[in-house]
Amino acid sequence: MKTKNMYNLRELRKQPEFILTQLQNELYRELMAYMEKHGLNKKQMAERLGVSPAYVSQVLNGQFNFTVMKLVELSLAIDKVPVFRLEEPQGRVRGVVAR
Repeated sequence: MKTKNMYNLRELRKQPEFILTQLQNELYRELMAYMEKHGLNKKQMAERLGVSPAYVSQVLNGQFNFTVMKLVELSLAIDKVPVFRLEEPQGRVRGVVAR
């Protein structure tokens, strides 16, 4: 017997807030990994990024809406290159298959 997903993933992937949250989560994971790898606290990370400690806190708390340029700058500052692609709303989202 098939069970229905709580959300229709295809419709969820069409929501701007869902996509923004995915990007914020990815940036959070990468930023935290970078800080841990290099033994940096928020203040030191802010200095390395050329932003205020408050901005780093906002990024880590998911309380920001970045521009594409800021996402690119932050990614490059932590030795990552962002990859963007446009795809149909169906498909996989972190191990979840849309039906």
